[in-house]
Amino acid sequence: MKKISRYTALAAVALSAMMMACSVDFETSDNGHLDGYWHMTAIDTIATGGIRDLSHERLFWAFQSNLLDICNVDNTMYHYLLRFNRRPDSLLLSEPCFYDRMNPAGDVPLSSPDSLRPFGINHLNQGFRVLHIGSGTMMLSSDSLIISFKKL
Repeated sequence: MKKISRYTALAAVALSAMMMACSVDFETSDNGHLDGYWHMTAIDTIATGGIRDLSHERLFWAFQSNLLDICNVDNTMYHYLLRFNRRPDSLLLSEPCFYDRMNPAGDVPLSSPDSLRPFGINHLNQGFRVLHIGSGTMMLSSDSLIISFKKL
């Protein structure tokens, strides 16, 4: 019995030493409610007041740290990565790339915003006002659009 408790104590000491020796850095962000997976539910065109219901389409924005992943789940041809900068009342998207991990050269920077338009992004450096974020919903506004989201 004495040998078992001695081995248990030695194992506990060794485990503690290993844990202290390992320096684990956890990446955190100040994104608050923004971090996570968002389903685009509607786009409102400010000039005309027209609203396009997207609730049955599978267009998603996923935020983590300073990276935004946008995709059309039904068509993998539409999968992009962007950098973003979050302020309390605004969001700036930049450096859009076509997501292409099979390409040895890596993701391909976009030279035109055309492929981003279905996601409400009309410029390579797109700014949005944060109209609302919280309670599982988000609304962003650009000069021409209001985009509504539901968090998953």
